Amino acid sequence: MKSIRYILVFLMILGILGIQSYGAWSWSDSSKSGFSSTSAIISAVKKSDSSMNIYGVGWIKSLGKNKFVSMIASELISYAVPEKGKVFAKNAFILLDCLNKKGVYDGIFYYSMKNGYPSFGLVIVIDRNEIMKPGNYLSCLDRVPPMSMVPSYQIKACSWTIQNRFDIVYLSLTERGNNVEYNVCSSLGGCSGCQTVNIH
Repeated sequence: MKSIRYILVFLMILGILGIQSYGAWSWSDSSKSGFSSTSAIISAVKKSDSSMNIYGVGWIKSLGKNKFVSMIASELISYAVPEKGKVFAKNAFILLDCLNKKGVYDGIFYYSMKNGYPSFGLVIVIDRNEIMKPGNYLSCLDRVPPMSMVPSYQIKACSWTIQNRFDIVYLSLTERGNNVEYNVCSSLGGCSGCQTVNIH
């Protein structure tokens, strides 16, 4: 129950950050090199931690809302109350489908559980040679409707640039005891331009 509560709250706070925090983010350049495409960056993230259950933004659209909701409710959070699982899945679909329609070139939504400690994250990669600035589609985060059951927690929001070409947006909520956030950042040469928001 605690894990599903974090999932629901995470999606709600994404909406808050999308509108209130984006303007304050500073895009710093990382020294990480060797990436030739957005797919190469996403591949590095996927390999960074075997505990992640990963869902591609583009794949979400092709799967369709009903199948996605059914999959998340029955597989990803099968231990939770089914109704709450459906609420999470529907709102996750709203967010990811909107991002895809806005032209996100590549990105993933992940869920991780280690020793009972959950971590949830959204990694978006934008190739400046391929797509518009991320501020043009981060408004999708505001489409996730408000939810109840808000515990006290922290959410990290990071934004930086790799090789003066790839803009990275990383949003995560990680409970102490799960190191997936560290592994994701390490795979990208370190996360930069991060903010931590306290929610009570």
